Amino acid sequence: MDHIDGVECEHLAFRNLDNDWQIWVELGARPIPHKYVITNKAVTGMPQYTLRIKEWRTDVAADAFAFKSADGAIRVGRG
Repeated sequence: MDHIDGVECEHLAFRNLDNDWQIWVELGARPIPHKYVITNKAVTGMPQYTLRIKEWRTDVAADAFAFKSADGAIRVGRG
C-alpha cells in the first residue's frame, strides 16, 4: 500500500504501446482517486503528467456546470 498526502491508497498501473498510466485510490469507504500519473511514450522525451487531488467535494450545486452563454451571444443553427 502507498500513502498519498497521508491517505492509504491502492496503487494500480496500466501500460499500452503509447502510454503508461497509474492511479492511487483511497482504501476504505471512500474509494476516490488521489493521484494520477500518465506517461506518453510516443513523444520524444516521454513527458509525464501528474494530477494530485487534494479535496474531493460532492456538495457542489447541480447547476454549477450548466452552460451559460455570454451576454450578446447569438445562437446559430444546429447541424
